Amino acid sequence: MAAHGYESTAVAFPTCGDNTENTKQWDEVTAIQEAISSQLDGKNLDVVLVLHSYGGWPGSRAVKGLDKETRLKNGTSTGIIEVVFLAAFILPDNAPMAQFSYLPPWLTIENGRRIPNESSIPLLFSDMEAAAQKHWLSKFEWHRNDFTAETIPDAPWHLAVPKTYIITTHDKTATVEFQFQMVKGVIDNTWSIKSIKAGHEPFLSQPANLAKVLLQSTF
Repeated sequence: MAAHGYESTAVAFPTCGDNTENTKQWDEVTAIQEAISSQLDGKNLDVVLVLHSYGGWPGSRAVKGLDKETRLKNGTSTGIIEVVFLAAFILPDNAPMAQFSYLPPWLTIENGRRIPNESSIPLLFSDMEAAAQKHWLSKFEWHRNDFTAETIPDAPWHLAVPKTYIITTHDKTATVEFQFQMVKGVIDNTWSIKSIKAGHEPFLSQPANLAKVLLQSTF
């Protein structure tokens, strides 16, 4: 995105890595909100929030109060101007995360944490060369994920902020059918649908193409 004149920031979840025993999804929500606020208030910039895969769940919870319409009403000039879901998990209001949470054999699970194992390679990295697949698998950290009984309250579906879902059409982890199933539960006239011919991790396998899709006009 920098090549197109846009700053981007990746949020590190406090539920990933070591020493995560007492962390919850709300810690992820807070981390996302703090990153957004640093742009809105610290730099006086609007934000396009891009959420990938599992990040759709905590990211949905992080929008409340930070969308541009709400912030304008509260006297501030910047806000979230679009929420983009990239092959991301989404749920209707107050639906339990367990509805779409599952424990496939390509995840190693231990003490309430999970991490992809080698059998995930052809699924998560289906459009990468072998060396790149192994490299990116080695970068995964343990993720605490023992809170799937929680629901997603205050999701942004009722807000006027534009929402975009990007379908990853060659995805072998979240299939096209599964992605459409999730969107169908929340879609209205504030949504647009895009697609990219990529597997589950296009920001790794096709960053230039993903940037072009993100920059396409949505409405």
